[in-house]
Amino acid sequence: MQRAGQQLSASSVTNAAAPHSEVGNSVAVRLFDEPTQEAALTNFVERDEASQIAAARNFLAVAIEERIRSRLQGRVRNLRVEARDDVVTLQGQCATYYTKQLAQHAAMGVLEDEHLENAIVVCVGQ
Repeated sequence: MQRAGQQLSASSVTNAAAPHSEVGNSVAVRLFDEPTQEAALTNFVERDEASQIAAARNFLAVAIEERIRSRLQGRVRNLRVEARDDVVTLQGQCATYYTKQLAQHAAMGVLEDEHLENAIVVCVGQ
C-alpha cells in the first residue's frame, strides 16, 4: 500500500502493470508482443468501422423506406429498400408508373452521394 508522499519502486510498478513469471529471486517481466497488439487493435478498429458502416446503411434504408411510406401512403406494396456499398435499391409493386416515379423522388430526397436503382414493378390492373 502506498502512503501519501511515498513513491513506488520501479519493480512494484512493473509487477502491477504486466504479467510476469518468477525466475530465481528476481522477477522477469514478460511484455506483450507489440505486433500482436497492433494487429488486434487494427482488427478491432476495422470491425468497428465495418459495424458503423453497416449501421449507417441500415439507417439510410430505414429513412428512405419511412419517407416513401409516409408520402405514398401504401401505394407501393411490399416495399423493400436495400443499401449496399454506394447503391440503394427500391423494390416492391405499384399500380402506376407515376407512383414508381414518386417513390424514386422521395428516395432521392434522402440520398447524398449514393446511386439509386428503382426496381419497383408496375403491375397494371391489380
